[in-house]
Amino acid sequence: MNLKPLIVQLDNVLKPLGFIANKGIWNRRSTHLIDVVSLQGSKSEDLVTLNVGVLQKEIYNVCWAKEVPITVQDADCTVAARVRQLVDGKDEWWQLDDRETLGDIIAKTVDYALPFIKKMHSPDGMERYLFDSKVVEQKYPPPIMYLSILMIQRGNKEGASTLLSDLIRSAPKAWGTRIKEIMERFDCY
Repeated sequence: MNLKPLIVQLDNVLKPLGFIANKGIWNRRSTHLIDVVSLQGSKSEDLVTLNVGVLQKEIYNVCWAKEVPITVQDADCTVAARVRQLVDGKDEWWQLDDRETLGDIIAKTVDYALPFIKKMHSPDGMERYLFDSKVVEQKYPPPIMYLSILMIQRGNKEGASTLLSDLIRSAPKAWGTRIKEIMERFDCY
């Protein structure tokens, strides 16, 4: 798989906006947030997709009890999506050997990824996105923990307590310690 032409062209779009590239992952740092755009290659090495996200540093620190990584990936983000999900809720992988792939990825970066990032620069935007993307129903702990911390930051400790209490009952045991630590930190019982 040769992602290099995609990386070069995407860097031409993102670098002037303050993003710094590291092997197909771009980060743009500000005081409280890190914006992320990343190319993800398939295991078959003939497909690629585009991910986007925003990490709120304080939420990451509270949730994981550690500092933010030097290069933030979309999986680390407080909110993240595949770019095509922002278009119509579907997943999309492009063929690397398709001539239209480069132009389509650039267009979707400009038309969907960058506006998504801008919307996620507000706690309200993040909270709304997490609710709208139904993270609670999906039962995967990290986005629910992020949502709970956002709710606490925004003054809804009671709602966050309910979410965390429900999560600790339904999450695999391995997540229990991390969820309890968040609950204890914010007195959520």
